This record gives sequence, C-alpha cells and structure tokens, in this order.
Amino acid sequence: GWGSDAYSNFRGVLNVIAACVALILPVPLVLWLGLSRAVIVQVAAVAILSAAAGLTLPNWQGDTAFMIYEGAIYALSLSGMITLITWAMRICNPAVAATQFALFMASANFARSIYSANSGFLIEMGGYSATYLFMTATSVIGLLLCLLARVGDEQLVTNHDD
Repeated sequence: GWGSDAYSNFRGVLNVIAACVALILPVPLVLWLGLSRAVIVQVAAVAILSAAAGLTLPNWQGDTAFMIYEGAIYALSLSGMITLITWAMRICNPAVAATQFALFMASANFARSIYSANSGFLIEMGGYSATYLFMTATSVIGLLLCLLARVGDEQLVTNHDD
C-alpha cells in the first residue's frame, strides 16, 4: 500500500544501511567461520528469513515487519554476495581465472534473474508471500550448491620454516 515516493525513500535508506552492513559483516564472519562457511551461513540466513517472511506475511500488521524482513534479507544478500565474490576469486585457477570467475558470477546472479523475471507472475499467482517463498527456494538451491562445492574449506595455515 505504499506510494512510489515512500517506497523509493525506504529503498534509498535501506541501500545505505545494507551497504554499511555489507562493509562490516563479512570480515568477522570470515575470520570466525572461514570463507566458505561464511558464505553458507549467509545464504542459509537469507533462506530462513525469506521463508519466515513468506509464511508470516498474512499476519503482518502495519509496515514494521516488512521493513525488518526486507532490510535483513537485503543486507544479508549483499553481504553474502560480497563474501561469495571473495570465495570465487580465491578458488579460481589462475590459468583460466577470468573465464572461471565470470562463470561463478553468472551462476550467482542467475537466481536474481530468475526471481526478477518471475516476480510479477508470482505476485499474481500467490501474492507477495509467493515471492518470499520463491526466494527461499532459490536460496536453498544456492545453499546446496555451496555445500556441494566443498572447495575453500581451508583453515588458516601458517608456514613455519624453522
């Protein structure tokens, strides 16, 4: 029920807040969990939050729940993408890094493209809850792919030449 001015203002503020979160959050997560686990945790968090939003949306009273869910999902998505870019750079083979990295980024952005292409259809067929549940499904697929990758699980190793 928002007008375009109110929604534009909300998205503008949200973009700034999400950028600040994405600037700070990946560093402690990577240091604490490791690079691949940090990606997995953030993708899982997006899946959980979008599932919660999709399942509870009919019970929302006012704008507060929307603003909280949308803010958390967007900030985690942006932070997760930054961490995913770092992970992809780290596991690329230097001999084919440009091509391999391009493929990693294309596959990571594929879910966004699918979501964007189908959002109008989803809203018509199942309301706004359907868009959150579709986001959950694409996040779970991404999560499974990250879990199957089994690359980049290295721990910080120090080389002591004594």
